[in-house]
Amino acid sequence: MQEQEENLQTLLDLQQNELNALDAVADSIDSRNLAILGANLTLLVYIAQTGFGLAVWQYAVIFAPFLASAAFNLWLIRPSQYYGNTDLSVHPEYLSLSRRDLLLQLISNTQFALDNNARLNRTRIRLCMAALLLAVIGVIFLFVTIKVWVK
Repeated sequence: MQEQEENLQTLLDLQQNELNALDAVADSIDSRNLAILGANLTLLVYIAQTGFGLAVWQYAVIFAPFLASAAFNLWLIRPSQYYGNTDLSVHPEYLSLSRRDLLLQLISNTQFALDNNARLNRTRIRLCMAALLLAVIGVIFLFVTIKVWVK
């Protein structure tokens, strides 16, 4: 019985470490997202201040990818429902559980948090990469525009 509880504690410790790693991944996604947003805003200000003397529709073609990318960035800034450790103020009944039952419940809660947070990270990294792709397309449009349309 004691060995089984030690195994459960080891499993819980491993899951907690994985949960911390997923939290670090979420932080890196936020950093990438904010860097892309900063680049988008910088390029939008540059285009607006340069005044290439283009037609409105040409400005629309140049602005569109950057605005779409910035929209993805702004969408990613909103809070996401990440889960972490169990809050005892929400679950005071955990204090009355036996050690084995408590370990099993915490393992279950942590696995739920792992699944949820991994799913959120996958979604958020896809949106971040889409924002990056749109920004790259915008830079290509900008260079082509400068080369072709600006006289």
